[in-house]
Amino acid sequence: MLLKAATEKEITIVQKFLEKGHTQMECDSVHSTIERRICGKPIYIPQNYVDLIRTARVTPLYKVKYLSHDFFKTFSLLGYYSTIRPGARSGDPVVTDIRVLQYKDGNIQYKTNFTDEFNDLPRRNKRCPPSKDDPLELHCLYDAPLKIKLKKYTHLQELKKV
Repeated sequence: MLLKAATEKEITIVQKFLEKGHTQMECDSVHSTIERRICGKPIYIPQNYVDLIRTARVTPLYKVKYLSHDFFKTFSLLGYYSTIRPGARSGDPVVTDIRVLQYKDGNIQYKTNFTDEFNDLPRRNKRCPPSKDDPLELHCLYDAPLKIKLKKYTHLQELKKV
């Protein structure tokens, strides 16, 4: 997805992964604020989450986007890379060794140390890299909202009496 976006927008996207023990992030305070707001509050419908998250901070309010089934796309058909594993043999770097990924000009490059130079990620499939005019369209992952299980539906119907 990031490779397709970088190619279509003609930009470079750099994705950095935190090292174990160095995981303090700015968004941690956001998550903490939301957790404190939700804790102990009755949640009856998904919209309750949206309302509580939006008002978790007084000013400015958090912006919340309620996602429906048609927001989610299937990226598996793109197939530009079959894996982001940099190595192929035992002892070679694996996915958890990656510290930085760079999406640029239809290719993915990686670093296993922040101070290293970028290396090209091996392309192990036959599909050519994306181009700005790539005709491949993304399809919706789901045709309709996901159905709930019959047992849950039955319980919800019973609650209507209350």
